[in-house]
Amino acid sequence: MALNPWWGEVELPDRGYRSLRLGPMELLLSRASGVLQVAWRSRGDPLSEAQAWSVLDTWEAPPGFEVRRFAAGSGSIRLHPRLPDRFVVARPEQHMVVPAGSTLVAYLSSPLWLALSEGDTLLADLPVSRPSDTWFGPSTMEGHLGYALRTKLLTSLERLRVRSHRAISRITIENRSPMPLGITRLRLPMADLALFAGATAVWTEELKLVRGDDGDTDQVDIGAGAPAEAGSVTALASPRDGSRQSPIVRVFNALFSGLER
Repeated sequence: MALNPWWGEVELPDRGYRSLRLGPMELLLSRASGVLQVAWRSRGDPLSEAQAWSVLDTWEAPPGFEVRRFAAGSGSIRLHPRLPDRFVVARPEQHMVVPAGSTLVAYLSSPLWLALSEGDTLLADLPVSRPSDTWFGPSTMEGHLGYALRTKLLTSLERLRVRSHRAISRITIENRSPMPLGITRLRLPMADLALFAGATAVWTEELKLVRGDDGDTDQVDIGAGAPAEAGSVTALASPRDGSRQSPIVRVFNALFSGLER
């Protein structure tokens, strides 16, 4: 199925009211008397296929919506997708073991954030479906706060449920150590990745996670673009963290293990 983009410029004239249903998110937009109002909520199935724009006669945010108000300039705003603002933690569907000297390829679907801008000014940065918080690190004193994904790492791309409000990542895990590598959880640096639109799905840059031959250090290599499976793509968003360095080297516990809280 062809990708149905929801991003781009949205014309919102004075006393214009529009709504967008995007997966589990409901977004309401209003411009009147020089004030732009944005209201949203996210509930229900994070893998919902819903996607539709509507023109409203009036504007009123129902109970349960968060509301922000801005001084409105032009008669249009821009919607654009972004990746999560923290790292994400993902689990395989089943326990994975990468034998010594072997490579495993897996795929993951992550939720997107919906950003609203007017000109060069970012007004709001909203998760379409906010994952739950998780702690990732070797102890309760050492680690970082990230997002725990409900979706699982899969070894078959065809089994992923493709949605326009989610991004697909191809993750290659290479074990150069002399010992088998068990995968129970992975920490993935989504804020370091660029975003692309393919013909049928949204993709991130390719990730390669390497277990060092000393069995104690790990390296993250970020590919220069979307993986081959994405086909012809167009750029959607730059990495949130523009200071990234490749390769990114972190200790063992920062990638493949951790204490969850």
